[in-house]
Amino acid sequence: MTIGDKVGYEAYLGCSDIDVIYGTITKEYGDYFIITDREGVEHTCYDKNNLFKVDTFPLRCKKIFDHYVYEDGTILRPDGVKKYIGCSEAMNGLYCKFNKTKDVHTVARVVYKLFIEPEFDLNNKDYCITFKDGNMLNTHWSNLEKVTRAELNRRIGEKRARK
Repeated sequence: MTIGDKVGYEAYLGCSDIDVIYGTITKEYGDYFIITDREGVEHTCYDKNNLFKVDTFPLRCKKIFDHYVYEDGTILRPDGVKKYIGCSEAMNGLYCKFNKTKDVHTVARVVYKLFIEPEFDLNNKDYCITFKDGNMLNTHWSNLEKVTRAELNRRIGEKRARK
């Protein structure tokens, strides 16, 4: 394997737990590689036997409210079954109810919090999550951006003025 290859690396986390780190080989030092993952974090691969080439990286997955959320906006219930996602103009797109009492959030806000800005407050209505391509169904993290409510209203006004 050489610098620039996309790879997966089986890293031991302790207590015999194994995690697979996906990234690109960025440096080579004698018997080991430096792998830079998708977040830009460098990992040292000492055991080349645990390294394998990949064509594409799998979708990342993170957990919130006991549900599994993938970087494209797919949500699985705790039992692994795909979660029902509703669509509402009042909610400005796709939304998900995480439990029966509360925790109803748009999928875009949840994906933004998990994959872009972990400190983002889901309940802070001063900020809106918008879609770069204008498609409310495209909830992939790379299509999301955070704007203030005033900025969003300004954009909507400009769009209406052009019509």
